[in-house]
Amino acid sequence: MEFIYILIIIFILLFLLYNYQKHNQSEIKYGFIDVGASHGLYELPNPWKKNDINKYLSFEPTDLEVNTDKNIPHINYKKAVCDITGNKKLYICKVKEGSSLKKQNFNYIRNNYEHLVKTRGNDRGYHKTWFNRSEIVSEENIECVKLDDVLTELNAFDKYDILKIDVQGGEYEVLKGAHKWVTEYGKGIHLELFDIPMYEDIKLNYEVKEYLESLGYELIWKSEPFGTFLAANDYFFINKNRIDKELIFKYKYI
Repeated sequence: MEFIYILIIIFILLFLLYNYQKHNQSEIKYGFIDVGASHGLYELPNPWKKNDINKYLSFEPTDLEVNTDKNIPHINYKKAVCDITGNKKLYICKVKEGSSLKKQNFNYIRNNYEHLVKTRGNDRGYHKTWFNRSEIVSEENIECVKLDDVLTELNAFDKYDILKIDVQGGEYEVLKGAHKWVTEYGKGIHLELFDIPMYEDIKLNYEVKEYLESLGYELIWKSEPFGTFLAANDYFFINKNRIDKELIFKYKYI
């Protein structure tokens, strides 16, 4: 009986510890930069919820509506983010969420289609509609900015902790243009990366990982593959020089 009582006490203590940590976690809020915001706070990546955020800076160059919350201070730029200041061509796809500064890699997909279907075709049928969804319906010259320049203008480097990037292959260029924030202020970076060249002239997942590791970041979480040909994963990197245990806890229990 004594053994059973000990087990019950241990269980109760673990339960109380878990709820204490969960409660503390919910009280912590972060400044959040959303590059490729799409539908804004209605479409945050797992595990993020709008209640985790106290400031929201978003960038979405298409006419998709960036949804916000009146209780969260918000600044939105209808601009693209990369490693230069100036105009670049934005390729608008039939399904706007696939639009990018990078052009869809039609030649690669067409030349490797049968092999990709054979080896990666268990993708809920996304490959069957990829050419249709990816059709470029227009090309627009769009203003591009570097994230470091925007944060300098806003005098807000220390106001934001988290950077989320989902720009269809241009993640590396966003990081290059955010070098100061990434190295000196960032706590964590959540981004979507490809393991095959779905867009032309992109850095693949391992290349971006190596770059962030060279800046003092560590990969602590990787999602299951998703999307067309299961080519995409979400990743979360933490800044080893600005360790935030609550961020590690948040991603540990997804």
